[in-house]
Amino acid sequence: MPKIIEFLGLPRTGKTTQIKLLTKHLENKGYKVAATNDRDVAGSIIIPSKNRLEYISTFISKTLEEYYKFEDKCDYFIFDRGGFDGKAWFEVEAIFNNITESQAKTFQMMCDNICEATHKVIFMTLDADEIQKRHSKTEHQKCDDIGLDDGYLKAITKAYEALSIDKPLLRIDENLSIEAIHEKIIGFV
Repeated sequence: MPKIIEFLGLPRTGKTTQIKLLTKHLENKGYKVAATNDRDVAGSIIIPSKNRLEYISTFISKTLEEYYKFEDKCDYFIFDRGGFDGKAWFEVEAIFNNITESQAKTFQMMCDNICEATHKVIFMTLDADEIQKRHSKTEHQKCDDIGLDDGYLKAITKAYEALSIDKPLLRIDENLSIEAIHEKIIGFV
């Protein structure tokens, strides 16, 4: 079974960039690494993102399928949004009163096994202004319609803060250079 690392956090904080750098670092050390890319997964989902529960459930299922495809073939598996992110997303639905808190807990149970198997978590966040600034320099995707909405950013931040993560956790909430963040991650992993 590979060591599982999950990157979670707000959009446009550099998760995907750091996953690519960490993957290269680990491969240069001789490890076999597999990783998901949240934008690729989101782009493969046909369900409209406005159908939130179905969309979230499908996203989680697709990322888990990627994990099980490589489970016996790699030393490290890196989630670009995995079980802990899934739990936060269902909590957001409760914050928006789309589901009850009890229903959110039930949906979150689908993430329990992968959260339990996760070895380390890297949480990346920035203030909303910096996120919007970064987004203005990138290609807008369909999933950004919800993920970059100010109300959603506030709700997901609240959900992240409420998460109970009982794994080694590295929190990066500074606007540091790509290289400085990478060094922190290498030291943590």
